[in-house]
Amino acid sequence: MKYLLGLMLIVFPVGGAFTFLTGVRGLWTTWWRRPFLLSAEGTIVATQQHRAIRSTHRHASSPHTAYNPVLRFTTESGEVREFCSPAGQLGNSSPYTIGMAVPVLYDPDDILPPTIDSWSAVWGGHMLFVIVGLIFLAGAGLVYFAFGHRIFE
Repeated sequence: MKYLLGLMLIVFPVGGAFTFLTGVRGLWTTWWRRPFLLSAEGTIVATQQHRAIRSTHRHASSPHTAYNPVLRFTTESGEVREFCSPAGQLGNSSPYTIGMAVPVLYDPDDILPPTIDSWSAVWGGHMLFVIVGLIFLAGAGLVYFAFGHRIFE
């Protein structure tokens, strides 16, 4: 038990700090590059399907299937670019239809990857990392204050 608690006191703060700092770095980079991002209208050209969570269902299209749109857009300079959005949707069928128009943000300097123009696609992933990192750090504090005296006896 003592070794498990000691391991938790090492892994939780290190993992939490890494996750938190990754989220903060992503927020900072996005905030810094936000004024330079350009808008374009993207068109869905395909949908990638994959299992989001391991499922016991035998159906190819279960509620644990994620659908990520593949978008094509034209930059201000006339270059045609294509990307698969990491912001997908869970469901029994794809909410995206081929040819559907979706607003896209892209960085002309390619520091940030192109993304769908929505709050969750731009900021959500970074915020999730910050929150998970804080939860891990709080967990480390909880383990230390609840059981720390047993480790250092």
